[in-house]
Amino acid sequence: LGVLTITVPTVLIGVCKGAMMHCHMVTLPTLVVLGVLLAVLASIAAYLDLKPAKRA
Repeated sequence: LGVLTITVPTVLIGVCKGAMMHCHMVTLPTLVVLGVLLAVLASIAAYLDLKPAKRA
């Protein structure tokens, strides 16, 4: 989902063409940062979920 969040505004659909427009200046970097954060947190969660539990 994080990778999809990054690819939609950058590759698949894109944002406004104007460099000074709000959607280009604010929305694109926000979606990229949130997508990277989501991908990192999801990979950490998957790693912790797949790691064998310690037996006491």
